[in-house]
Amino acid sequence: MKRGFYYAAPIVALALFIIILTYLDSSNVRLSSGEFPPNIICKNIDCLLKCIRQVETGGEPNGGADAVGDKGRSHGHYQIQQGTIDYASKYDSFLSGVKATDLSGTTGKLTPDERKALSEKIMNANWAQVATANSDRREKNWLCEDLARVHNGGPRGHTKDSTKPYWDKVKDCMQKECPNDI
Repeated sequence: MKRGFYYAAPIVALALFIIILTYLDSSNVRLSSGEFPPNIICKNIDCLLKCIRQVETGGEPNGGADAVGDKGRSHGHYQIQQGTIDYASKYDSFLSGVKATDLSGTTGKLTPDERKALSEKIMNANWAQVATANSDRREKNWLCEDLARVHNGGPRGHTKDSTKPYWDKVKDCMQKECPNDI
């Protein structure tokens, strides 16, 4: 039994890795605006993502591809934590099994571009899950501000006063990068 497991575990891990790479290479890993729930009305998701990345890891080499923060809990370009991935996987089951450490390169499984694409898929799925979690959330129109504050403060981040300074930083960036799309 031990010998079979000894050989099977690396094969299973390799197969999972190949599946992830195949998915990343063969598909557009970002939700297009048409795939977002209609109540997400942020005008420029690309600009929002760029500015969140700038606030989170702007000064890091490689655009933050290898960044690890919050005492090892936050990883990659957008400083994503495991709880965010787990929550986003409720919207997109492909994300089940993804580990936060995959996003910072500490596992060596993905290239920086693949980690950025996977991170953006997580961000988009997280926002879609937050916006559709219950009837109250489906009735709300989600602006860029709400999405940035959710990224900073979790599923209820848009209601927390503690996320307002974070939004101010993202908003400052957006006013420079895409002033008509806030």
